[in-house]
Amino acid sequence: SIFFWFNPLMYYYKKRIIDNLEFITDDAVMAKISIENLKNELKNYQFQLLSQSLAIQHLPILLFNHSSIKKRIIMLNKKAGNKLQLFKIFLLIPCLCFIFYSCNVDEVASFDENAEYSFYFDKNTSEENLQNRVKIFNHFYKTEVALKITDTKYQNQFLNQFTVSRKFKDQSNFTSGYQATGIAEENISFLVTYREGKIILNSNNSYRIELDNDANRMIISESANKK
Repeated sequence: SIFFWFNPLMYYYKKRIIDNLEFITDDAVMAKISIENLKNELKNYQFQLLSQSLAIQHLPILLFNHSSIKKRIIMLNKKAGNKLQLFKIFLLIPCLCFIFYSCNVDEVASFDENAEYSFYFDKNTSEENLQNRVKIFNHFYKTEVALKITDTKYQNQFLNQFTVSRKFKDQSNFTSGYQATGIAEENISFLVTYREGKIILNSNNSYRIELDNDANRMIISESANKK
C-alpha cells in the first residue's frame, strides 16, 4: 500500500472517480427538475454550486489552474449527444478492425537463393563456439546438407584435432570425410562454406578440402593464393 502513496496514477484515478460521482449527482438532480422550469432551475443550481465552493476556501499545495466547479457547470450546460457518440463508435469499429487485421498478417520473408553462409575457426575456438557455428550453418543449409564436427581434441586449451562429417539431402546417415590433426602446432585456421553442392574447407596453409555427396570421395587441392 505504501507504493500507491507515491504512484501518481492513483491520485489521477481518485480525481476522476470524484469527478464522475459529482457528474452523476448533478445528473440525478437535473432529472428531478421539470421541463417547464428547467432553464431557471438549472441557473439556480449552478449559482448554488458556485456559492458553496466560494464559502470555504482551501489553499492547495499545488495550483494546477483547474476548477472542479467549472467542469461541473460545463457538463450541466452540455447537451447529451447520443447520436454523435454512436456515430463515433461506428466510425471507430472499422479502424480497430483494420488495425487488428494489419497486425495479424503473416509477413513473408524473402530469401536470396544466392546468399551464402560461412564460418571461421582456428585453434583458439572453443568447443561451444564451434558447435554454435555448426548449428547456424546447418540451419542456413537445412534443405541441402548437414554438417558435423566431432572428435575434437584440445591440447593446452587449443583445438588440435577434429573430424568433419556430412549428410546430404538424399542420404540417411552422416559420412566421415576429413580428419585434421596438428592444428595447434601448425596454427592452422579454416573457413567453412557450402557452394555448388560441396562443403568446402579453405585453410590458411593454402589447402582446399571439398566434400560432396559421394561418401568415398574427398578432394584436396592447393588454393589459388598459395605462394
